[in-house]
Amino acid sequence: MSKNVAMVTKSVRTSAAFQHIIALCAEHGIDIVADGCQINYIAKWRAAENVITWGVKWKNSMYSRGSRNVMFLENGLLSQRANFYIDTEGYFDGSTIVRSKEYNHPYTGKEIARVAEIANKRFHWEMGKYEHDHKAPILVCMQMNGDASVRHCFPAAKEAKSSKRNKLFLEILKENNIKGTKYIIRGHPRERGDRRTPEIEGGYPDNWIVDNSGSLYDVIPRCQAMISINSTCVTEATTYGMPVAVFGRSTFTGSSGVVLDCSKNHDKVQELLHYRPNMESVHRYVCAVMRHQIAFDDTMSSVVSNDSVRKFIARTLDKTYNGKVEHKVKVCVYCAYSNPASKCSSCNGKSKCRRCGKIL
Repeated sequence: MSKNVAMVTKSVRTSAAFQHIIALCAEHGIDIVADGCQINYIAKWRAAENVITWGVKWKNSMYSRGSRNVMFLENGLLSQRANFYIDTEGYFDGSTIVRSKEYNHPYTGKEIARVAEIANKRFHWEMGKYEHDHKAPILVCMQMNGDASVRHCFPAAKEAKSSKRNKLFLEILKENNIKGTKYIIRGHPRERGDRRTPEIEGGYPDNWIVDNSGSLYDVIPRCQAMISINSTCVTEATTYGMPVAVFGRSTFTGSSGVVLDCSKNHDKVQELLHYRPNMESVHRYVCAVMRHQIAFDDTMSSVVSNDSVRKFIARTLDKTYNGKVEHKVKVCVYCAYSNPASKCSSCNGKSKCRRCGKIL
């Protein structure tokens, strides 16, 4: 089995962006064997030193055991039908966004314009145009019981059986029910049967209704707030400026002013109707998320400039990602070009990449 392996879905393998990743790796002498992510996954993972993997099967630390170099791919957190998530550290609260506090990093006008474009075209709202209506309901977005984000990042359900996680979530909400405010309980479209909106002891409170009708993106603007464990729609709703309470961990964990984190203190959700996100913090967060997304049909230039792709190639070539060469191979930390250094007379003797021109 190969030491360099990609175990991804067919839709990813056949995408233009993934083909560009494979081609860029090959340009640096890295031959990636691309295969599916279902058959012999563990055997292929054990044999590999450098892994590109799709989907969350284990906790982040498991993937990197044995000092493996891993590039994690998963559904995008913004407009997931058109984009996939990419990271070299992990998923959810194990992501680079959290570990390096990238949600605090500044953003460019181009980046926030791209997020605004997605909000307008995909979600059909203007970014940050939320207006509070105290008579509007709270939207509760359920997830699939077996979702990796629920299995690994919902602290309250650590000991719960897989079929009981949604039930536990609703029981927590019932204990902290905000009386006098209508709740819309919306099940996950792919969850089956009574797991979608499970029955709980004593039934639902009188101010709760189950409603799975219409498009989620039509329902959100008609609500005053959202509650979820850590669904993708949490990040999407923040672009609208909506107050969101979460009971799980994800890429927003540790940020300030993005979501109301109730994962450790459940009764904190009582503050939701008075909570308002800080839109500057939201902008920093969603732009950090955007930097970890690649469109399925993206160009080679976008792939070359992606920070996670560059890190994966640099680490595969056995060097640290800070411009300091550990062994014989020299790689540009901006575009991953091999042996890029050329002295630049105008930069006090500093090196400049022959391909992209960036100072190293």
